[in-house]
Amino acid sequence: MGGAGFSRSRGEPAIATIPRLSSPTHVGPYRLLHLLGSGGMGQVFAAVHEQTGQQVALKLLSPEAAGDPQLVARFFQEAQALARLQHPGVVRILHFDRVEGTVFLAMERLEGVSLREWMQGQPVPAPLQAVLAIARQVAGIMVEVHARGIVHRDLKPENVFLCSDEAAASGHHVKLLDFGIAKLKPEVGAALATTQVHTHESALIGTYAYMAPEQFRSASTVDGRADVYSLGVLLFEMLAGRTPFVSADPVDVISAHLRDEAPPLKQLVPALPSALSAFIASMLAKDPAERPAMSDCGDVLGRSWTQEQEVCPAPGPAHFEEPARRRVDSVRETLPHEVQSRSGWLAEERALLGRHADLEAAAHAWEQARCPEEGLPMGALLAHYREGLAASLREGPLARKVSPLATRFLQTAERLERRRVWRRRGLWGASLVAGLVLFLAMLMAWQERRRADEGFQQVVEDAKDLTRDRDWKLSRLPDTLDARRKELQRTLARLLAGTREEPGTREALIDVQHRLGDLAWYDGTLAEADGFLRAALEELHAGLEARPGDGHFLHQLALNHSKRGKVALARGHWEQAAMHFSEALSLMQRSETRWESEEDRQRTLAVSYSELADLELSQGKFGTAAALYDSAIALFERNGGAYNDALLALALCSRGEVARKMAEVEVAEGRLQRALDLTQPNVKASPGDQFSRWVLTRTLVELGALQTSRGEFEAAGASYREAREHGQALRQGETPNKRYALALAQALLGSEALARKRGESQEAARLHDEGCQLVLDFLARDGEDVRFKALGCQGVGEE
Repeated sequence: MGGAGFSRSRGEPAIATIPRLSSPTHVGPYRLLHLLGSGGMGQVFAAVHEQTGQQVALKLLSPEAAGDPQLVARFFQEAQALARLQHPGVVRILHFDRVEGTVFLAMERLEGVSLREWMQGQPVPAPLQAVLAIARQVAGIMVEVHARGIVHRDLKPENVFLCSDEAAASGHHVKLLDFGIAKLKPEVGAALATTQVHTHESALIGTYAYMAPEQFRSASTVDGRADVYSLGVLLFEMLAGRTPFVSADPVDVISAHLRDEAPPLKQLVPALPSALSAFIASMLAKDPAERPAMSDCGDVLGRSWTQEQEVCPAPGPAHFEEPARRRVDSVRETLPHEVQSRSGWLAEERALLGRHADLEAAAHAWEQARCPEEGLPMGALLAHYREGLAASLREGPLARKVSPLATRFLQTAERLERRRVWRRRGLWGASLVAGLVLFLAMLMAWQERRRADEGFQQVVEDAKDLTRDRDWKLSRLPDTLDARRKELQRTLARLLAGTREEPGTREALIDVQHRLGDLAWYDGTLAEADGFLRAALEELHAGLEARPGDGHFLHQLALNHSKRGKVALARGHWEQAAMHFSEALSLMQRSETRWESEEDRQRTLAVSYSELADLELSQGKFGTAAALYDSAIALFERNGGAYNDALLALALCSRGEVARKMAEVEVAEGRLQRALDLTQPNVKASPGDQFSRWVLTRTLVELGALQTSRGEFEAAGASYREAREHGQALRQGETPNKRYALALAQALLGSEALARKRGESQEAARLHDEGCQLVLDFLARDGEDVRFKALGCQGVGEE
C-alpha cells in the first residue's frame, strides 16, 4: 500500500477513540481519491492536486483534533520538521495549511510497505543481511536528522517505510515517516516559532515499546541517543521476532525499559555473531552515555558480518598473526560425535575464542584508524572484549595469545571508561557543592536584604520570595517548622501594618495567608487553617472588586477553594468539600486565569482531580474515585522532576488503594509498584526530602495492606516495618505534622492487624496501644479532624 498512515503499533499507549472524519471530496486544491489509513488524530487519503495532477498522500486532522491548539501545533511541527529536512531518506513535505477549518499536510505518495508489514512476511530471525541493510539506512538517515538538530523520538516499525529498489542490498530503500512528536532545535525562525511545541511530558511522548529510559523521565531533554536506543529495539525485534520487553501490561514494559537489562540477543538467535549481539546490547544501554553514536551504528552495521560467523576452533599453537578479520580454524566435524563428553567444553572454548577473535579484529580496525580515542568500546561492548582477553589467560590446548596491539586497544578503552566514571562522579560532587554554595548564597543574600530593608516595597518583595520559593523549599526539610512559622507570622504582621495601595501588597498578603493556612492544616488545627483561608478570601474579593477578571486573583481564588475544600473534607463536611473542589476546578479551566507555566497549570489541575477523588473515596464511591485518579495520573505524567514524580506516586498510591478495595488485585499491585519505583530512588538520593519520604511511607502502608489481604504475611511485615521506620524519622523532623502522624498511625495499626492474623496477640496489643495513643494525642489537639477518628481506635474522639 502506498502512503504514510496513522496506524499505531502494538506497543503504543491506548488513546481515547476520536470520531472519524466525514467523507469530504476536496480539501483546498486537492481532490481525495480513497482512504489509505486512519488513527487517533485523523485520516490519510490518496489525493491528487487538481491543477498539477500530482499524486500525494494527504494527512487530515479530525475536526475534534483541529479544535485543540496543542494538537494543531504538533501537526504543523511535523510539517516544519519535514520541510527543514529535505532528505531523500525522509518523506518529502509538499504543502501544509488550514482551509475552512480543515488542517492538512500533503506529502509525497510512497509505494511499498512499512517495516512492520515487511517483518510480518519474514521468517524469525529475518535474513541478517537484509536486516542490517535496513538498519544501516535508518542509521544513515538519522545521522543527517540529528545533524540538523532534530530528534525523532518515535522510531518504530510503522514509521519506517520500505520502497522497492532492486539496486539496494535489501531490495528496498528506506523512508522515515511521522515527525509529529520530533524535538526541534529551539532556535527556529519567527515564522516557525508560533507553532512549535515545547515538550513538558515525560511518559506519553513516544511509543513505550520502543522508548529509551530517559524519554519516560523527560521527553523534553532527550538527545539523539534516545533514537539510538529505539533503533536497537528495532534491530532486536527484526532478529528475534519480538521486542526486548514483552508484557500485556504497559506498566510492566515501561518498568522494564527503566530498570531491566535486555535479554542477550545471542540467546534468542544463536547463529548471530557474538560481537554483533554485544553491539546491539550497547545500543540498549540504560545510560545514554554508554550507547554508541548513530554514526558508529551505521559503520558497524555496514560490516560484512556473514564473513565473520563463529566456528569451532581446532587445537594447535597458532596465534593471531594476521590483521584480525581472520577467524579461528574449524574443529573436525566428527570430533563432538567421537568425544561426546567433551562437546560442552568445546562449545565453551568456541565462544571464548570467538570473543578473542572479535577483540583482535576490533584492535586491528582501531590501528587502521590511527588509534583514535573517540569511538572506543564501552559498556556491554567493552565487557564483550574483556572476555576475549580472558580467553588468552587460560591454560589448555585451545589457548591463544593476545597480541600487544589488542592489549593496548583494551587498556586504552578501559582507561577512558575509568575516566568517564570519575568524570561522572566529579560532576555529581560538583553539583552537590554548587547546590550547597547556592543555598548558602541564597541564605546570605536574604539576610543581607533583610538588614538593608528600608522601605515597605522591600517587605512586599521579601514576602513574595518567602511564599513562592524559600518557604516552599524549607517545608520539605526536617527541623524547619519553628523558623518557618515565625518568619511567616513576622511577614504577615509587617504587611498588615502597611497599606493595600502599595503595588503588589494585596497579592503578597494573600500568598502569606495561604501559606499560614497550609502550615496550620499540616501542623495546627483545622479551625486555624480555616481562619487564615477566610482572611485570604476577603482580600481576594476586595482585589477582584478593584480589578474584575484579574488573572492572578482568579488563580489565587481557585487555590483558596481547593484549600478550603481540604479543610471541609477533613471535617467530614462532604457537601461543602464538593462545592469548593468543583469551584476550584471551574476557575482553573477559565481562560482568564493566569499561570506561571503550562507545567504549573497541569500540576494544579491534576491535584484538583486528586482532591475530588479523595472525596469520592471517603464516601465509598470507588468507581468515580478510580476515574478521577486516572485523570490526575495522566496529567501528572506530563511533567518531570523529583517533585512531580512524588505527586504522581501519591496519585498512583491512592489509585492502588481504590483498586484493592474493589478487589482488583493486579491493578493495585501494578500502581503501587510503579509508585515505589518513582519514590524509592528520590528518597535514596535526597534523604532529607520529607515530602518524598512521606509519599513512600504512604505507599508502603498501602502495599502492606494489599500483601496482608493476599496472605503474604512476610512481605507485609517487611512493608509495614519499613513504613514505621520512615514514619518515625518524619515525626522526628516535624513532630506536630498531621500527615506524618497519620502515616505512622496507619503503619502501626496495619501492623497490628497483621499481627492478629498471625496469632501474635502480645505484639498486636503493643502496636494497638502505640498507634491509638498517637491518634488520641492528635485528637486532643484537634478533635474535629475525622481523619484520625476514622482509624478506629475505641473511644477516640468521644466523650
